[in-house]
Amino acid sequence: MTSVAVRFSSVSKNLGGVQVLDHVDLEIRTGTVTAILGESGSGKSTLLNHINGLLVPDTGRIEVLGAELNPTNMQAMRRRMGYAVQAVGLFPHLRVYENIALASTVFGASAQATRDRARRLMELLKLGNELENRYPHELSGGQQQRAGLARALMLQPDLLLLDEPFSGVDPIARVSIHAEFQNLLAAEPATTILVTHDVREAVKLASRFVILQSGQVLQQGSAESLRSSPATKFVKQLFENLS
Repeated sequence: MTSVAVRFSSVSKNLGGVQVLDHVDLEIRTGTVTAILGESGSGKSTLLNHINGLLVPDTGRIEVLGAELNPTNMQAMRRRMGYAVQAVGLFPHLRVYENIALASTVFGASAQATRDRARRLMELLKLGNELENRYPHELSGGQQQRAGLARALMLQPDLLLLDEPFSGVDPIARVSIHAEFQNLLAAEPATTILVTHDVREAVKLASRFVILQSGQVLQQGSAESLRSSPATKFVKQLFENLS
C-alpha cells in the first residue's frame, strides 16, 4: 500500500462564486489519523467531499488509495471508504441493526458474515444487543453517533472520513465516545480524516493536522511542529492555549 493515502495537487473549487478551495496541496499519510482544522467556511467539509467524490475539482488532481479519482473508478473507490457526519444520517424507518448492516447487505455479503461483522462493531462501540431492534429516534444522541460510526466501518474501509462526527454529542458522552473511537481504531486500524472545529478534540484523537483558512492550506504536520513553528498567527492562536 502506498505511504500516501490521499494527495491533493493544486486543487481548486468555486461554488456559487466563492473560491472554497484555492490551489490546495496536501498529503494524508497512510495509517494516520489526520485532523482538518479551520474556521467555519474555511473549506473543511468541501475538502472531504472531494475525497468521496461528491464534488469534482475545477482544477487540479486528487489521488486516493493509490489511484487518481475519476468517474470510472468512483464507485469502486467508495466501497473502500467509510463516511460519518454530524447529522448521522441513520434511516429513520430502519432499525439500528438494519442501518449498521445496510452496506454489507447491499454488496451481497452473507447473512451470517453480516451479522458477525455488525455484532463485532456494536460490541466495540458499546452498543448493547438490546439496542439493535430500536429505531434511531429511540436512541440517545451518543448512541446514534456510535451507530453511525458502526455503519461507516461495516465494510472495513481502508479510508475513514469523519465530518464533525462528535459535535452533536453532549460533553460527558463525548469523552466516552472518544475513548471507544480510539479503542476501535486500535482494534481495526484505518487511515482516518477527521474534520472538526474543536482543537482539543483534534489533538486528542489525531497525530497529523491540516490547517485551512479561506480555502487554502496554511500549514500541515504534527502538533509539535505546528506549536513550535507556526506558519501564521492563526496557526499559533489555534495551539497556544492548549495544555
